[in-house]
Amino acid sequence: MPPIDKDDYEDVPVFDQLVELISKMTDAEQEKLLELLQRRHSEEQEREKRISLYTETAFTIGSEEYRGIVLDLSSGGCFIETSDDFANGQEVAIRMKRSKDAKTILVRGRIARIEPNGIGIQFYK
Repeated sequence: MPPIDKDDYEDVPVFDQLVELISKMTDAEQEKLLELLQRRHSEEQEREKRISLYTETAFTIGSEEYRGIVLDLSSGGCFIETSDDFANGQEVAIRMKRSKDAKTILVRGRIARIEPNGIGIQFYK
C-alpha cells in the first residue's frame, strides 16, 4: 500500500478516512487490523474492572426522572436495571450514593447499550 499524504485528509471526517484507508487494504491486512483492534478492545475491558453492586438509583433523561438498580459499576460506566424503554445515545444524569450516610454524587453519561433488563451507561470523561 502506498504511503498516505496527511494533507489529502485534512478536512475529511475521521470515519470517512478510516473507511477509505481500510477499503484500500488487502483482505489479509484487514484481518490483521481487525485482530489488533479486537485485542486492544479486550485489553481495555480487562483494565476496566467492574464492581458488582445492588444499589437503588434515580436518573434523569431529558426532564423525566426514572428509578432503577445499579448492578455493576466501573470507572467508565455502569449498568442500571430498569424496565423503562430508552434509546441508544440518550444523555443520562445519575444520582448515586456510596452508602446511606454518604452525600449524593451526580454522574453524567450516555446510554451505550440496551438490554432486556436495563441499560448500559458510558460516563463522560
